[in-house]
Amino acid sequence: MIQSPRETSAGRVLVVDDHAAARESIADVLDMSVEEALEFFDKIPKIKRRLQTLHDVGLDYMRLGQSATTLSGGEAQRIKLSSELSKVATGKTLYILDEPTTGLDPVTAGVMNDLIAHIREEMGTASVVVTHDMRTAFGVADRIAMLHQGRILLVDTVEGFRRTTDPIVRAFIEGRASGLDLSNIMTQQWQVPQ
Repeated sequence: MIQSPRETSAGRVLVVDDHAAARESIADVLDMSVEEALEFFDKIPKIKRRLQTLHDVGLDYMRLGQSATTLSGGEAQRIKLSSELSKVATGKTLYILDEPTTGLDPVTAGVMNDLIAHIREEMGTASVVVTHDMRTAFGVADRIAMLHQGRILLVDTVEGFRRTTDPIVRAFIEGRASGLDLSNIMTQQWQVPQ
């Protein structure tokens, strides 16, 4: 439980539970980066767990008191994801992530892909990832559905996509789809692989 400064006898001092070591003002704490706060609150598991998820989504550099209006769309999405990840996993959650790596530098995109894989493998939850980046799709998916203008081109496992000989799907995978005439693509009959 965090007590407000008015409830303390030492002026503008933050007291977390009974941890007297947390003798920083609220302003000082709000000015900490996530990385600094993670170290500062190391002995307070409830706070540390929430900060750890911000770290896990690559937001170490953010200040705790940073205004929400200054966040980019990607940062806001990662904060929402962090909030969800800090909850206790039930195995009954479906995460829908819309372009989770768009606009991220390659290192942060890799962190996000690892996190999405962690959601699936270790937390036992499912996710639907919408992406135009085939590297992301191949890195995080059990199954991929490739669509173009609302039409399903292929639904298969990652390995099935790698083996496909369909020229249009191959062009998408290899990044050559921009010059193709896709106006005559018809919805194909498909079955989800078991």
